[in-house]
Amino acid sequence: MNKSFGTVAALMTGASVFAINLPSAALAQEQGLPAVRNLNGKLTFGYLASNGNDAPEGGYVSGAMSVPLGARVGAQLDFSADNATGDNGRVDGSKGVGLHLFTRDPNRYLLGIYAHRVNVDTNLGTAHNDRLGVEAELYSGNFTFAMFAGKDKVSGAGQTKTFGSATVDLDYYISDNTMLTASAERAYDKTSGSIGVQHLYGMGSVPMAVSATIGGFEGEMTASLGATVFFGNDGLSLKDINRTNDPRIRTGASAPRNGYFQSLKSGTLDTPFVPNPKYKIPITFY
Repeated sequence: MNKSFGTVAALMTGASVFAINLPSAALAQEQGLPAVRNLNGKLTFGYLASNGNDAPEGGYVSGAMSVPLGARVGAQLDFSADNATGDNGRVDGSKGVGLHLFTRDPNRYLLGIYAHRVNVDTNLGTAHNDRLGVEAELYSGNFTFAMFAGKDKVSGAGQTKTFGSATVDLDYYISDNTMLTASAERAYDKTSGSIGVQHLYGMGSVPMAVSATIGGFEGEMTASLGATVFFGNDGLSLKDINRTNDPRIRTGASAPRNGYFQSLKSGTLDTPFVPNPKYKIPITFY
């Protein structure tokens, strides 16, 4: 675990240097809104099931804390952990941490960098996924267009490999508290996609949202349900929370795609034994 967090720390250091050099003049906010409104957080509990090989199913938890770093820059720390059990009784898990550093005008865009380390259980030991890249969001009325582009390094369970990674998400707010989302990712030389819905109940001191997602990968399907509790978002709508406080979580079972599970299944890692994947399909929670 110390080695894992050491790797993340190194990625975070590089990300911090990059973020400090983000151009400020061209990205200055015109409306005086900060990149992050205030210190805030979220915690998600969920359950996923697949009809794929060995029909894995299980639960997960993920969370994030966002902080303002001045008027133009914000940061968010992500974490996740999950376990899944297949029909053969095998239990696998993953855990990870990630960091976002970004500048944002909540009326127009988000631009930043993202890094994470996720460890995944396999029959050969622990596989490590290190990801580093850029992320962006564009806001237009009830639409949000989001993307990530970067590199993935997978090591620890077979030959170390590096892959390009790209994710796109399109969100549409039916109302300020109900969001539809469609996502697609190309990662580990594989493509997957999903659709989902999220609704925020209540806008009091501790608002809660529920989410449902279905996805597809190489003819297999995954379904998921989740509940998210928000902290430090008093009186904000779901749209305002997503645009003025916390970016989407990208680690582990809460990531839009779980390409490392896909690559383990498909043999992309060149391992002599291919363990059963837990979640092969996109899971998008905020």
